[in-house]
Amino acid sequence: MDFESEQELGDAGRAQVAPFPSPPPQTSGKHAFALLKGEGSDPLKFADANLRTTSTMTWFSIFTSASTLVCCAIPALLVALGAGATLAAFVGAVPQIVWLSEHKTSVFLLAGVMLAIAGFFQWRARFLPCPADPALARACTRQRKVSQWIYLVSVAIYLLGGFFAFVLPAILY
Repeated sequence: MDFESEQELGDAGRAQVAPFPSPPPQTSGKHAFALLKGEGSDPLKFADANLRTTSTMTWFSIFTSASTLVCCAIPALLVALGAGATLAAFVGAVPQIVWLSEHKTSVFLLAGVMLAIAGFFQWRARFLPCPADPALARACTRQRKVSQWIYLVSVAIYLLGGFFAFVLPAILY
């Protein structure tokens, strides 16, 4: 089309005549998977949702692993330190601790499953993109580091509780 016929057609004619078709959006890896799942075309929204899920699962894992401390590690530590009266007062104030101790296998199983799920989300979120804005990128990086530390603390609490619940009684008895 020449310049004069383009002027005659105006804006409507130019919109209909495109010399080259527009290329499809470039997607690869997880972003393509997100588009296929219908989660939208903005990879940062997908990454933000995954980081939130990772953070939430990490917090759940610390709470479930803390229950292993309450059921097993703290009572064993109090008894080992000779603070049996303190343990009795603690059980009197919060009698649900006895239920947790009676069902310690279920408590540890639930905590282990939650740690495995949180670990999966941590592993999956390790290379998600952060926003281009420097302030948001720093916040994103900080959230990842905090989430990783919380997860590692959760694993340490879980292992400590498991030691007091299963390993130490097997050694002592």
